[in-house]
Amino acid sequence: MNAIKIIIWYFKRPSLYPQFFREIKRKLNFFKSSEKNSCSDFVIKHYEKNVLNDFDLFFELTGKHFQNSFIKSHSKIFAKAEQKIKNIDIIMAGYDESSSIGISYNSGGSNIGLIFEICEYFKFIKCLETGVAYGWSSFSILSSLKNRKNSRLVSVDMPYPGKENDKHVGLVIPNSLRSHWKLLRFSDREGVPKAIKLLKSLDFCHYDSDKTYVGRLWSYNLIWENLSMNGILYSDDIGDNNAFYDFCNSKDINPLIGSVPSNNNIKYFGIVKKNNS
Repeated sequence: MNAIKIIIWYFKRPSLYPQFFREIKRKLNFFKSSEKNSCSDFVIKHYEKNVLNDFDLFFELTGKHFQNSFIKSHSKIFAKAEQKIKNIDIIMAGYDESSSIGISYNSGGSNIGLIFEICEYFKFIKCLETGVAYGWSSFSILSSLKNRKNSRLVSVDMPYPGKENDKHVGLVIPNSLRSHWKLLRFSDREGVPKAIKLLKSLDFCHYDSDKTYVGRLWSYNLIWENLSMNGILYSDDIGDNNAFYDFCNSKDINPLIGSVPSNNNIKYFGIVKKNNS
């Protein structure tokens, strides 16, 4: 889509003006200095060396065995959701019909089975999610939250510039779960503070939105500051750049590293738990 159409798209959405000006500034600065939007070989090798499979990762985090019950018990719902996606023309992150991996496992790089088990084990109440697309990770979090009173998921999802796909965001989330869900259509800079204000504190955050180095660091630090003790920050696509690695070093924390398969490459995700140590 050309620049004129993008400008018109933003012009019709005043709530997104701050993000529009940030995008202009970022593009101008990009030509002046190189952004840190690639991951160093050292960090990638660090992830490769320390990556754990789902079973070991869950055991390290909880001391319990990973059952993967979410994937096993929702196969019919996944099939219906996949058919919904096939019947629309607009493709968003989280679906690749050529994938041999299976949509129920590799949904936009999120390990939804693991996310569900983590939320179930820790009995999280107040959850934040950044990045929704079709809503696979939202579905997994909400499937756990429905079991607890006063539980809530607030999702922040920046509308796709130039795309008329708003009605498809969260498409796979069953109506029976939506009473626990609130969707904010803002960029992270505006949306994350609004979500935190609504939730007041965070038990769990699934981060899968702004992929830039600066954007990630900004969000990680704000989320961490508002994360409750024993709360968890789960970030997808940490191999895009050094932001997650640098954030963990700055807080002197050792993350757990996992991975999901991808048609193009392995995608790494990171999990950190907030505690007194």
